[in-house]
Amino acid sequence: MLKSLDPEARKQLRETANVGAVGLEMGLAVTVGYFLGRWLDGRFETTPYLTYFFLLIGIAAGFKGLYRAARRHAEQTRAEQRRTEPQLAERAQTTSHDA
Repeated sequence: MLKSLDPEARKQLRETANVGAVGLEMGLAVTVGYFLGRWLDGRFETTPYLTYFFLLIGIAAGFKGLYRAARRHAEQTRAEQRRTEPQLAERAQTTSHDA
């Protein structure tokens, strides 16, 4: 199925999957942190301190994943701009010489 898509459609599909993965990662990090904290609170009778602590750890882990994805996207965008800028400059020169 993916092989039948043109390169631009594949790129969009890959970017959409990356965004979905970030959302899934955030949700799982918060959920795992919360339930791990609840389980440890029940085990050590420290309710609600470990729940709050691990919930905050999960939130921080989720935002770290979001930051990594944003940085990766920015790097890809910069690389794509560097690739297209010489082509745009070349086109501008050829059109100015033609005029």
